[in-house]
Amino acid sequence: MKADILIAIYLLKPNEGGRKTDIEGDIFKCPIFVNQTGFDCRLILHGKKMILGTNHTLPAAFLDRDSALSKIKTGTKISLWEGKTIGYGEVLEIYGQQPQQFPIPV
Repeated sequence: MKADILIAIYLLKPNEGGRKTDIEGDIFKCPIFVNQTGFDCRLILHGKKMILGTNHTLPAAFLDRDSALSKIKTGTKISLWEGKTIGYGEVLEIYGQQPQQFPIPV
């Protein structure tokens, strides 16, 4: 999977309005919201477990890269959505014209 951006996010704990369980696996599918506009994306986890209430830095790939990147720049504030806001953060880096390639274990 090719990553479009690198993000820093904080995952909300249940008592902060977040989800009830940690996130783990190779990818996590959820919209990223920028200024109330949602873009379908895949967070590339590399098998890492994302514990609620903690900060994470990871790559993400958009399904519609051009539309998403037209609204995003380094430092853009974002939120993760799963029926409600489950995390928030910012864009640390936008990868060049050729998205970064990250292998997904099978």
